[in-house]
Amino acid sequence: KSTEATTLTNNSELVNLKDVKANFYFKDGTVLVIRSKFGEYNSQTLDMKFFEDVNASYNNNLLKANEAEYSNSLGQLMISNKVRVYSPEGDLLADKLTFDVKKQILEIDSFNENKINANIRKK
Repeated sequence: KSTEATTLTNNSELVNLKDVKANFYFKDGTVLVIRSKFGEYNSQTLDMKFFEDVNASYNNNLLKANEAEYSNSLGQLMISNKVRVYSPEGDLLADKLTFDVKKQILEIDSFNENKINANIRKK
């Protein structure tokens, strides 16, 4: 969903979006909700890009970043640029997260030898 959607006359498969809200429904019944100020949707590949003030929520976990991209063909969600995760289990700061939807594997990256900052809460 978005408040505004526009296409270019020379490339109608790309849809530019404003005030975006996307719901991703998983087989186990859970829902990932991503919101952003701007986005881009490819109607041919079903890929999506989210820009500026990206916020996501999933199972009591909150994520903030500047960019996110869902690749339908790869089955991956990539979140980058000042990634912050807030979870009941702890908080995380990183440069990039890549979530393989099919394998349900999360990869955490840091660039230029920066360290990943994690604060794990004891149960």
